[in-house]
Amino acid sequence: MNRDNYTLICLFVLIICLPYTLTAKRISLSNPFSFAEANSITTRVQELTKEMNFQQSLFSFMKEVELKGSQKEKFSVYIQGGLTLWQTGNIKMASGIINKAILILDQVKTTDAQKGQLYYALSKIQFKNGEYNDAEISLSKSIDYISNIKDKKYLSDLIIEQGLLSVDIKNYLGALNLFARAKEIAKDNNDTINIADAYYYSGTTLKKRGNYDQALESLILAQQQYALAGDQKGICASLVNTADIFYQLNDVNQALTLYFKALDNCHYSDSCVYLDNCYLKIGEIYMKKLQMEEALDYLNKYQSLTESKNDTLGIAMAKGAFGKFYAQQKNFSKSIIALHEAIDLINKHPDVSVEGDLLLTLSQVYIQTRDLFQAKSYAQKALIIASTLDEKKLKADCYHVFSKLYELQGDYRSAFYYKNKGVDIKDSILNEDTLLALRKLSGLKENDKDKRVIKELEEENISLNNYWLKEKNKRYLLLITTVLLLVFTIVLFALFRAKAKVEKKLKLKNGELEKLNATKDKFFSIIAHDLKSPFNSLMGFSEMLSLHAESKSYKDIMEYSGIIHNSTRKLFSLVDTLLQWSRTQLGTTEYKPERLEIAIVSSNIVSILKINAEEKDIVISVDIDNHLVGWADKDLYSAVLRNLISNAIKFSRVGSVITVTAKTKKQFIEVSVSDTGVGITKENLAKIFNVDKNVSTKGTFNEKGTGLGLVLCKEFVEINRGTIWAESRLEKGSTFKFTVPLVK
Repeated sequence: MNRDNYTLICLFVLIICLPYTLTAKRISLSNPFSFAEANSITTRVQELTKEMNFQQSLFSFMKEVELKGSQKEKFSVYIQGGLTLWQTGNIKMASGIINKAILILDQVKTTDAQKGQLYYALSKIQFKNGEYNDAEISLSKSIDYISNIKDKKYLSDLIIEQGLLSVDIKNYLGALNLFARAKEIAKDNNDTINIADAYYYSGTTLKKRGNYDQALESLILAQQQYALAGDQKGICASLVNTADIFYQLNDVNQALTLYFKALDNCHYSDSCVYLDNCYLKIGEIYMKKLQMEEALDYLNKYQSLTESKNDTLGIAMAKGAFGKFYAQQKNFSKSIIALHEAIDLINKHPDVSVEGDLLLTLSQVYIQTRDLFQAKSYAQKALIIASTLDEKKLKADCYHVFSKLYELQGDYRSAFYYKNKGVDIKDSILNEDTLLALRKLSGLKENDKDKRVIKELEEENISLNNYWLKEKNKRYLLLITTVLLLVFTIVLFALFRAKAKVEKKLKLKNGELEKLNATKDKFFSIIAHDLKSPFNSLMGFSEMLSLHAESKSYKDIMEYSGIIHNSTRKLFSLVDTLLQWSRTQLGTTEYKPERLEIAIVSSNIVSILKINAEEKDIVISVDIDNHLVGWADKDLYSAVLRNLISNAIKFSRVGSVITVTAKTKKQFIEVSVSDTGVGITKENLAKIFNVDKNVSTKGTFNEKGTGLGLVLCKEFVEINRGTIWAESRLEKGSTFKFTVPLVK
């Protein structure tokens, strides 16, 4: 099926789903423009879904319509049957059947009403594909066609839908204008539900922008209209969003009262649409009130409800809430894991505003763990989202986090700057206009016929007035206290900073001197001990050759020269090792990381060392995936692996096996060298990587070493940004492991 046909399939599926789509957004929309024949066909298809052999019965019914029905009836049965199969997960069959409908499309006449539905469905597809401008154009055309048939109810529905689409693409001002237009049309048509919906969506849009005064006014008016229409779900939605505003403004007691009121209303209306939001916010409020047992109870309820609905966004928000819960209990590791899982889920179900809140929460947790780099990174991401969406509350919270970050870094000028920016934004939310807007609500009493609603509005007005006055006083006090604390902190900091710097420098210098002295002593000790033996061999056997060469046989001379050669080779190896180690101590070891194909480099090293292994009849087995690519200095990596394999050969018995493996472990590659040799005692295992606790033992053929090899390995591994460790059992063998970073 080509792309155009697929688009048409989606288009007509959306046309059939149109009533359900609008209902899901709380708009009750009848569909008077369906084909007349579709009603009976829809009913018949729905009946067939209840039968045991549903698909067989459906195909039989379709064949019957194909033989006896009109083109409209065929078209209807194809669409209805295809949609039903689509919903039951049989996508391939559904696509084939809907394609039949496309083949007879030109034979079915369409009206302005159907064209309006068509463009509406097209706008949905375009929006899903990210074609936002085209989606707005298509929806405008849909409204134009519906305007021609003078159906005020349907026109108001579509304009509200266009407003919701504008909200989805963050065109908040455009959305507010559309909701106002829909409200006027609904008033002309005496459509109480759409009047309420227009007020409701205006309130939720204003809430997103941080215009809490106007949002409260719209939501209370929506609540009135829903009460007049007897719409319990609408009342519940208005209560929840009103509570959300008080929650955002940190009036947790008022918010808690409204959430519980909404919760009762949800149960009363037998609706679970807003239960999850109530559970979540009640749990978060109890966290703020430090009532952790109650908080956990409501968070568990929220998580169970979202999981039962398989709600990806809800599950993500539940994980985010538990992230806050763990952070409050100082369990930061669990908090960070939960918040990262939440953000990963949000990426599968994009909700940018929720993502911004989660990113900021994660930043605050990193501040508590003093990981200021990560904290700043996530705060910057949250601020970008807040600025893009023009969400004032989130932006103010971001500035507060930046203020805290700079304060911890000692940059008090920047801390004070961001503190003021956050306070300015919050002041713009909590200004005199809010009081004025709420006072206007009292004028509704004269025309309000519902005494219960009037009483509730008066109570909310009194609560709001008290709240704004308290908030204003609190903010002035907070600002004065902050300034005084900053001045006091700066003075203290200036007094102790110089002293702390001097003490720190002295401590560092003393530590470096002690380390250098210990290194020097050990260095000379190793030179004195390990250079003595090869020099003795050189001097002794070279003297014998020079004095008695004429009296010795050719065989003796060859034996002496072989001993001299081995001594010089060991001497060279020792000097080379000492030079490499001294470079690491002086910091002159070159580090040039590159893409490292672990399997190839490791195999090359093994092939070089096989000659040494064959002297003991030892087999070296390599098991490394060819796709493993690390990021490390090749020479340093080779030196480490060569040393570890040489040690394994040295301490392995005749006829044994040495195994070299590698595997990925998080962001690293873990390389292992295992043998079945003599093993290492627990006492020596703790010393083998320390220069000041030099351990040197003989191999199974009495091979000698300096004891510096593993110390050098540790230095090289750490230069390559990895770690090294050993596992061993006496007489059972040893395994040495080290890591290198995966290629980025």
